[in-house]
Amino acid sequence: NEEGLSKEYAFQYSNGIFEPLTLVIPNIFGGSSQEELDINSSLGQAMLENNLNRQQVTQQLKKTPTYWGDQPFTAPYYLTALSLFFLFLALYLLESKEKVWLIILASLGIILSWGNNFEILNSFLFEYLPGYNKFRSVTFIIIITIFSIPLLGMLSLEKLFRDFNNSSINPKTSNLPDGFLTYKAKNVFESKLYKSVFNSGVIFFMIIFIPFISITFLNIPFFNGAIDENLKNLPKWYMDGIIADRQYMYLNDTIRAIIILFIFNSSIIMYFRKLFKIKTLYIILLFITLYDVTTINKRFIKEESFIRKNKDSFSLSEADKVILNDNSNNQRVFNMQNSFNEAKTSFHHKSIGGYHGAKIRRYQDLIEYGISNEIKNIIQKIQNGSDDFSKSHIINMLNVGYLKFNNKANGVIKNKFANGNAWYIKKLEKVGSPKEELEKVATSDLKNVAVIDNMQFPNLKNEYSNQGEIQVISYNANHIIYRSSNPEISFIVFSEIFYPKGWNVQINNQKTELVRVNYVLRGLEVPPGNNTIEMKFKPDSYVYGNLVTKISSIIFIFLILVLSFYEIKNKFK
Repeated sequence: NEEGLSKEYAFQYSNGIFEPLTLVIPNIFGGSSQEELDINSSLGQAMLENNLNRQQVTQQLKKTPTYWGDQPFTAPYYLTALSLFFLFLALYLLESKEKVWLIILASLGIILSWGNNFEILNSFLFEYLPGYNKFRSVTFIIIITIFSIPLLGMLSLEKLFRDFNNSSINPKTSNLPDGFLTYKAKNVFESKLYKSVFNSGVIFFMIIFIPFISITFLNIPFFNGAIDENLKNLPKWYMDGIIADRQYMYLNDTIRAIIILFIFNSSIIMYFRKLFKIKTLYIILLFITLYDVTTINKRFIKEESFIRKNKDSFSLSEADKVILNDNSNNQRVFNMQNSFNEAKTSFHHKSIGGYHGAKIRRYQDLIEYGISNEIKNIIQKIQNGSDDFSKSHIINMLNVGYLKFNNKANGVIKNKFANGNAWYIKKLEKVGSPKEELEKVATSDLKNVAVIDNMQFPNLKNEYSNQGEIQVISYNANHIIYRSSNPEISFIVFSEIFYPKGWNVQINNQKTELVRVNYVLRGLEVPPGNNTIEMKFKPDSYVYGNLVTKISSIIFIFLILVLSFYEIKNKFK
């Protein structure tokens, strides 16, 4: 009964106040939630010293909880080690109209990413800014900052080089000695550059010394985070090793940022001293920037990420073979192991599980308030030696014919109570709200009854004949054809997710409308007789977008041909 996400869910992942510093120093809070450490790391050596064999150590170091920030799970957003320098350079060089709007945007991206750590503003925006409560995590909005800071940097560098090179004044029109104004003007630009470097350097050195001051003089622990609560039962030597590695990552990345800042600006100063030309400077700066971002990228995108995986990664298990040899009715499979966080099942079967970051809200509701309860009941029945799943109404309406518990041949249980791809019902149970609809779905006999929100889909009958036959003639993800035969006007429930934007349905080539039943499924009233029911996914945005793309491409090619013709014609004049 909410419009969008709850605030607790959206703000669950909120940047800590200092966490946006990962834009400059990616490992300042230990990197991502699970980092791969080297065997020579402090934790690796501690494990070896405590009699773990080398293979065990290597395996455990692949997923080390080095992150010590405020969030339950994260990976750092990185921009460049030069971010602070770009900000200061913009402050000193750019005019107000050039920099103020970008600084506001950069600041806003950071403030909004703080979520519940800056609740006085963010709660207000969450409640009243249109569309804001649809975002899954507020940390994503830091993309505004990631856009703004490089643009500030480009504008600042462009102005620095342009104004520096244009700063000479004609000595014939001046009473001052030759070269005086040139030197003075250029010295102003060097001064602003030095100030930007100095301010950035001061912040970096403060970052280096803060942990030392905190631990040594204030006796305040550093490098400890919220995640450590989950590690409290581990031995002290293990935690000491992790904290030592966190400290190393913190200092190493900060020093790395200082070195990049020094080399970048030394190149500019050498250009100012006329040690090389502007084109050479551009190549050097481009190389430094590429080195900066690619070395960080390689931490998260490993070499194996660029190896094309073959189908062996999705090889058939014995359980898969059992299902495929028996599944002539094309029923769905429910993998009971990590059901909604894995995708391998979908490689071989139609599945009701899987994972996607952007979820259909109604299906997520069905998982949380329906399927999860039925899973418990199913496990209990199996433990009691029963395969009577007739009361698992939601699993059955989703046409789950197979429950997969493991990859062995005996790890599959056939469900004899699945409703099928489509079925006739006797009664429409009409309700007045989505909440009531979901509650009814969990308790109704969905083989004979369909639950419908009467406020959304009015003017339908209450009772129908369920005598008739229906079969699937053709099935593709975007085009399904059914054939039905029923003596009276009837109502069919299809075991397919209802999605109103783009799905078109025809009965005997006559366009009609699908309705939503059972909270997530498609329903359709059909006339008596033999009917061909055709469903096509053909959204207007795709159809018209395709048309615009084709026309634009034709115009573009035509313009190239015309311009090429005139270019050639002019050459031969």
